[in-house]
Amino acid sequence: MKKQIFISLLLATAVGAFAEKAAGTPAENSTPKEEAVESQATGGNITPGLIDELQLTPEQKQGLRETYVQNQKKKIQLQSEKAMLELDLKNALSKDPIDKAEAGRIGEKIGDAEKKITQLKVDSWTQFLSKLTPDQHRKVLEFQSRHHEMRREMKEKIREENRERREMK
Repeated sequence: MKKQIFISLLLATAVGAFAEKAAGTPAENSTPKEEAVESQATGGNITPGLIDELQLTPEQKQGLRETYVQNQKKKIQLQSEKAMLELDLKNALSKDPIDKAEAGRIGEKIGDAEKKITQLKVDSWTQFLSKLTPDQHRKVLEFQSRHHEMRREMKEKIREENRERREMK
């Protein structure tokens, strides 16, 4: 389940970053500094080079931008709903005596909200991929593969460094 949520989160981040970059900013004659700022604004997950490599059409860029905005609004709404439910749960658990039934109902609602957020991520990803040509889709999958490998290598390096630090103590 954690792996599924992690993958969904990674995919949703990539979709949002692609859509942000595909929106047509920065301008064609942007400087590396402007591109770096935009990369930070999109979470830094998508390089301008990959977007250029995909060679998105103006229609694809517009469609991705519209999808991104629509899904971001839904995401904000769902996250707000979940945050309010978490506050309700905190309040329910602070009462003495605790109403276990009420806390359980709120907990289930929080789980439902999390499920909706995960489903939105999956839907966003499928909407994104459906707007790509087979060649663009292949390029995205290759990017993901490289990204996953880099993350795996980084995690392994960190584990090794931590292991070495523990041995030095």
